[in-house]
Amino acid sequence: MYIKDAYLLGMGVAFMKYDYVFYEDQDGNSETYDFIVNLTEGNKKEISLSKSIFKKLEKLKGYGTWMGMPDVRHIDSKSNNSLWEIRIKFSDGYLRIFICQHPQKANVYVILNYFIKKDEKTPLGEIKKADKLMNLFIMRECE
Repeated sequence: MYIKDAYLLGMGVAFMKYDYVFYEDQDGNSETYDFIVNLTEGNKKEISLSKSIFKKLEKLKGYGTWMGMPDVRHIDSKSNNSLWEIRIKFSDGYLRIFICQHPQKANVYVILNYFIKKDEKTPLGEIKKADKLMNLFIMRECE
């Protein structure tokens, strides 16, 4: 148990289990899901990265965004305040996976998109892409 968890339990905060779904376009394709699946079939480095991704996703199921830094960080977004990034360090740099909370299911996260981080700052274009996918998902789910 993490110190933060013990503190929250002491405050009487009930923990719930979380789940996640991958964002899919209108044709049922998920760029992020395909990326992760392809890693599992790759070379040693790619397989290692896929294992790191699965570990973070399992941690997300247990703690949601409560797991905090360095695993997950809130992203300031113009259109919505529920955009987060899962942070994964690997041998060639940093992988970031954008997620948001499901608009109708508080315990479900939507895995939106990913990118390999090359600079210290998260590129605005990647944030805008995640924002767009999040808004498309919300529109489709709330129809």
